[in-house]
Amino acid sequence: MRTNAALLSLLLAGAAAHAQTRPFTCSFSSPPLDRPAPVLLGWPDLEHEGLPAAAKREIRVHQDVAITVPDYSLRIVDYGRRVTGEVLVYWPGVDYDRVTGGDPGCAETHAAEARQLIQSVQQSLDTYLHCGPVLVRPRIEGCRVAFTADPGWAAMLRRSDSLGIWTLAAPVPARVGLDGVDVSVELRDQAGYRQYGYNSPNPDGGSGEREVAALGTLVDSPQGSTCPVQSAVAAA
Repeated sequence: MRTNAALLSLLLAGAAAHAQTRPFTCSFSSPPLDRPAPVLLGWPDLEHEGLPAAAKREIRVHQDVAITVPDYSLRIVDYGRRVTGEVLVYWPGVDYDRVTGGDPGCAETHAAEARQLIQSVQQSLDTYLHCGPVLVRPRIEGCRVAFTADPGWAAMLRRSDSLGIWTLAAPVPARVGLDGVDVSVELRDQAGYRQYGYNSPNPDGGSGEREVAALGTLVDSPQGSTCPVQSAVAAA
């Protein structure tokens, strides 16, 4: 999750009249979230809490695109005879950035701009996704994509098998950047937990990187499906 202040400046850059009359300057701090955004929004902590009851394995794919919002996470759980999944969409809350200094009143101005950004995000989502109720947590907001049929969770799981990511050697430390697309993959099965992460992974890169690049496309596939679909996992 990137800094909200940068997003706000991009959103408001074209508002010349606003820029000319704005009386405030602010300084901000954007510390990391206490826990990963999907966990704050209700997903179990795969690294520390283990698999759901009766589950054999689980894969998650997270996509964070530079300083744009929203971000996306895909979760697929293998129960043996059935496979479930869901897509989570999330963005910075009004209180994501912390005002650390500036003119009197800048905090109120920043909060108003943050609410404007959130409204813009939600309006944009409405044009191409059907989201469930918006979940509001400290510093983060999000929603689960509401599906009316299975978009092919089992096929996505088979895709991860065909790529061989479940049998890769120990992962290298995650590599994130200030631009491009950060893609990370979490896995847990009987062998334990592991995570792979790359900034703008190269499909022709080395072992680990090319698998993550391929799995990054799965985040888009349920959203782009022509068949309306319903989340196979109940909202928390």
